[in-house]
Amino acid sequence: MININRVSRKWLERAIGEEDNFDRFVYAWFAFNAIYSQFTDAREIDEIRQAIRAQTHSVSPRTLYNFLNRDSVKFFGDRVIRNMKNPERVNLWNHQTLKNSNNSNEKRIMALFGILYQIRCNLFHGNKLFDRDSDQEVIKNAQDVLINYLRLIKVETY
Repeated sequence: MININRVSRKWLERAIGEEDNFDRFVYAWFAFNAIYSQFTDAREIDEIRQAIRAQTHSVSPRTLYNFLNRDSVKFFGDRVIRNMKNPERVNLWNHQTLKNSNNSNEKRIMALFGILYQIRCNLFHGNKLFDRDSDQEVIKNAQDVLINYLRLIKVETY
């Protein structure tokens, strides 16, 4: 049987070792994917939510609060990420939920990962460009959030 923690750790090590933010994001996503792949659901976003529910309970509220106040997380509170397959349909729920500090830490992290998942979909399905400044900024912040979340939930590197 495959050791999910080892798989996740190896991808995280690879992400941290990269200089390019797009490569860092992709490898960090592979690390996160190894974690949420343990949950089976009809939709990938629901697997992500299940993983977050399982992971956030082992992290102190103060640590979660500090994570949610990172500049890279705040970036997504100020920036709406659109579904590039349907850009005319704007879903503000994740953006508004993340930005509202009255929401629980878990709810805000789920909203944050809804945003990261949209970024992942836009990137993997061909709607992000590595040489466009706005996409560089989004991916720079996204990879920082993802790598630090993986560290937060104790995916350790050696």
